[in-house]
Amino acid sequence: MKTKNRNLKLIGLAFLAVGLVVYFSTSSFKSKQETVESTGVVQMTKSMYIDKIYDFVASPNTFKFKGSRPAVVDFYADWCRPCKRIAPIMEELSLQYKGKVDFYKVNVDQENELAAVHSVQSIPVVIIFDSKGQPKSSLGALNKEDYISLIEETLKK
Repeated sequence: MKTKNRNLKLIGLAFLAVGLVVYFSTSSFKSKQETVESTGVVQMTKSMYIDKIYDFVASPNTFKFKGSRPAVVDFYADWCRPCKRIAPIMEELSLQYKGKVDFYKVNVDQENELAAVHSVQSIPVVIIFDSKGQPKSSLGALNKEDYISLIEETLKK
C-alpha cells in the first residue's frame, strides 16, 4: 500500500511539474510577444516593405516613398552584437515617437533582397526616411541621443 501511495504522489508531482513548465513557458512567450507589439517596432517582410516604404519591384529606378509620415528602418541580424545593442534603443524611441514616426526592422539574413535595395553590406544600418521619403543612413551602432538628433532633424523638414 505504501508503494502504491508513493507512486501516486510521484505521478501527481510529475503532472504538477509538467503543468508548471507549460504555464510558465506560455506566459513568458506571451509577455515577449506583447513587448514586441507594444513597442511599435514592426518586423518587415519584402511585401510589407513594398507596401509601406518603396515598391522597388514596380519602380526599380524611381524611388518613391509610400509612407505618410517619417519612418525609421533598422537593418540588423540576430547574431550581430551592435544590432542587439541598438534594439532596445529603437524600442524606446518607437514609444517616444509613437504616432509621429513609424519604426521598422529588417532582418538581413531573412530579407537579403531588401538589404541589397539599399546597398546594405555592413550592419547595423538605420535608414531614416523623412515625410518626403528622402533617406538618410547611419552605419554602425549610435547612442540614443544621436538617433534622437537624427529623428528630430527629420521631423523639422
